[in-house]
Amino acid sequence: MVFGATMAQFKAREAGDLSKVESSAHRKIPYWRLVADQGVVTQEIVDYPYPGSGTEEDPYSVTWIPDDPRNPMTFSNVKKWSITILVAIATLAVALVSSAYTGGMAEIQAEFQVDSEVATLGVSLFVLGFAVGPLLWAPLSEMFGRQVVFFGTYMALTAFNCGSAGSKNIWTLIILRFFAGSFGSSPFTNAGGVIADMFTAKNRGVAMSMFAVAPFLGPVIGPIIGGFLGMNAGWRWVMGFLGAFSGAVWIMGTVLVPETYAPVLLRRRAERLSKISGKVYRSQLDIEQGKMSPRDAFATALSRPWILLFREPIVFLLSLYMAIVYGTLYMLFAAYPIVFQFVRGWNQGVGSLPFLGIMVGMLLAVAYNFIDNRRYVKTQAKHGGFAPPESRLPPCMVASIAIPVGLFWFAWTNYPSVHWMAPVAAGVPFGFGMVLVFLGIMSYLIDTYTIFAASVLAANSVMRSVFGAVFPLFTTYMYEDLGIHWASSIPAFLAVACVPFPFLFYKYGHTIRSRCKFAAQSEAFMRKMVEQVKTTTYDGAADDEQAKRTATYDGAADEEPKETDVEGYDRTEAPAPSRAVSDGSLSDVEELPTMQQIRSKASTRTVGSHHASAYDGNPYDIDLITTPNPASNKTTPPPPDAGTPATTPSPSTTAPPSPATIPAGSGSRRTLRQVIVQGPLGNLGRAYSRVQARRPYATQLWSSVIVYLCGDLSAQYFFPPGGGKPVQQGGGGGGYDPWRTLRHLTVGATSSIPSYNWFMFLHHNFNFTSKFLSILTKVCVQQAVFTPVFNTYFFSVHSLLSGASLEETWERLKKALPVSIVNSCKLWPGVTAFSFMYVAPQFRNIFSGCIAVGWQTYLSWLNQKAAREVEAAEVAAELASISSPSPVEASIVLKA
Repeated sequence: MVFGATMAQFKAREAGDLSKVESSAHRKIPYWRLVADQGVVTQEIVDYPYPGSGTEEDPYSVTWIPDDPRNPMTFSNVKKWSITILVAIATLAVALVSSAYTGGMAEIQAEFQVDSEVATLGVSLFVLGFAVGPLLWAPLSEMFGRQVVFFGTYMALTAFNCGSAGSKNIWTLIILRFFAGSFGSSPFTNAGGVIADMFTAKNRGVAMSMFAVAPFLGPVIGPIIGGFLGMNAGWRWVMGFLGAFSGAVWIMGTVLVPETYAPVLLRRRAERLSKISGKVYRSQLDIEQGKMSPRDAFATALSRPWILLFREPIVFLLSLYMAIVYGTLYMLFAAYPIVFQFVRGWNQGVGSLPFLGIMVGMLLAVAYNFIDNRRYVKTQAKHGGFAPPESRLPPCMVASIAIPVGLFWFAWTNYPSVHWMAPVAAGVPFGFGMVLVFLGIMSYLIDTYTIFAASVLAANSVMRSVFGAVFPLFTTYMYEDLGIHWASSIPAFLAVACVPFPFLFYKYGHTIRSRCKFAAQSEAFMRKMVEQVKTTTYDGAADDEQAKRTATYDGAADEEPKETDVEGYDRTEAPAPSRAVSDGSLSDVEELPTMQQIRSKASTRTVGSHHASAYDGNPYDIDLITTPNPASNKTTPPPPDAGTPATTPSPSTTAPPSPATIPAGSGSRRTLRQVIVQGPLGNLGRAYSRVQARRPYATQLWSSVIVYLCGDLSAQYFFPPGGGKPVQQGGGGGGYDPWRTLRHLTVGATSSIPSYNWFMFLHHNFNFTSKFLSILTKVCVQQAVFTPVFNTYFFSVHSLLSGASLEETWERLKKALPVSIVNSCKLWPGVTAFSFMYVAPQFRNIFSGCIAVGWQTYLSWLNQKAAREVEAAEVAAELASISSPSPVEASIVLKA
């Protein structure tokens, strides 16, 4: 094998004389070199005539060459399926580690003398790590490749598992489990990415179905292994086995799994070719879109999933459905021991065997998906290679019925008098439905959010993992309080509530997608890309010959172009074909033509690079296109429906539009927003805005006075001074205290202008490109600065105005301030975030004021409570000064 080229060959290439370039058959690269050397090249790769001049201004553009031996898409089927099995085992191992821990929980409780809830944290925090890890490993795999990330994270997983086996206390064990879950979660993104790197869109379904069952099969096998091992050898051997198993998978993956991520491989190849020739080579993706900086990669990976999760109803509802199903699976890890071990008296090992029923259902789901894939292929061909996303939902619709059937079946057949086969068999429909829901929803989200698929999958993973972490924590309490039948019915009722979701999206999915911002942008992007590909032609035989010699990142030119044309689009995430596609025109959804079948020799990823028409992007890559900033108003929104007013944010000194400027919609029903804007509330809001524009300080002063007055009246009504009963409880209270109202109004009046200036300061600062990051920063600054300062001011002024000394004021602060700050974190971050997201600047203070009426009532009660505690402490000190008082004397003093 040759890793260099003669100067004559390079000169011939630069001169354009391709006849002098060697064109021998491709030489096979040994497998060990595929694993060990990411930038390996052959003589054919070196000699290939890449487009470009080899200079910094016009570098050689490196792509896959025809029949490229290093292109993962051209690997043999044996090699592809061997790698698929290896990465599936790696994923299964992590899922197994998450649940095998439950087999030794009884011994953990006995050794460390802790309750079951504390011991369950070893499962919950491990699964919580699944939510944290992918947000970090996805951008790292973009920059360094999947192989490096797998090596580092799996090594850490092995180390933390081994460390768990030697834990000296429960907290060390729990913390190590959390880090093991965080680092071990990398296969959930990397393994799927490896499969997508090797299989085309047409052939990817079968491989992904086999891979998708691994995250569910592992948790089912784990309790069985952990149960028998924990019963016979103890929990430390359980953790030791997990460390040894993950270590074996780590070594196996390091030695046998090569790098498959095309952008990284082509980047390494360009670096190697530059070193060999002395010319400048660049990966075609790096030339077209530039190399993503770590800052941009992490900013995208950490911010966009949250935006999509909470602003796209499709993502939120379907992720919620998956999260409930996933949480139910992890709830069963605590429920099955209760039902089969404590109620039926089985031991740990035998008590874990009922999980085999769920495993049978999972395997049946995989077989069903193979059969259903034929229906999807026919639907895809019927729609010209571009099946609508809703065609992914029929298996999910079947599963939505199977899941509650299985759960209700389990709930009402787990009587000790009923044969054990009945509740065990109930796991079959649950496992069957769980896998189909997972596959159906994931495919639907990928098809719907194409260019945002990685962020959508990350958002889905976060919500799913949080539910999986939380559900086991309350399972024991729920079964103790409700009994095994009704407690088992709770997740069944939740599953019943989610049954309509796939049916609704199947029928109304197109309408819902058109009204969702990011879904509409994804479809617009795809349509725009189709137009770009359609208009790309090649003139002359030389261009045709060049098109045949080049290949895309997704594989060499297809041998059967007709079959490839029918394949259509893989609606997954990949870089844009050019920067022109990812500009503000993405939002012009209504003006774009309907996507049809593509028959072009142009690549959808890199113009003029291959015959295939498939958009073979990878859903496990982070979003690489430039997308409109949600915080910006420069992006043109889709045209509103008839009768729907077009809204634009207005500055704090500008009055909102009058009813005359809002289109009423001829002959159409008015929306709720129109009713509000054009009604009394809208008139009141416009009047307030006009007054605010003319005299902002005076308006804020009187607004604060009204708010504090309402808060004080509410506090005196519910928590009257003098220690009396509240009026609503039939007591006369301590009577109305006007001086307290005056003190309260003084506090509000003096703080109104500084508070207003503070909110305007937040409004004009901390405005980043990401709206999510901006709001998060404002909320953090608000809680870190304003809350402690204002609460200190509130309690101090109240105490001093009521006649308390500085020492008494200090004591009140020590008792009331920490509690108020902690409790404010439960309310005000959400209020502040909602205010900055949806409330215009001129209305934010009054909006917060309305919420503050209840908050001021709470602070007043807290202030009274602190005062009573100070008085009680003084009485206790007085009692202590009395020498040996009798109990009667002590009670008299206390009553006084």
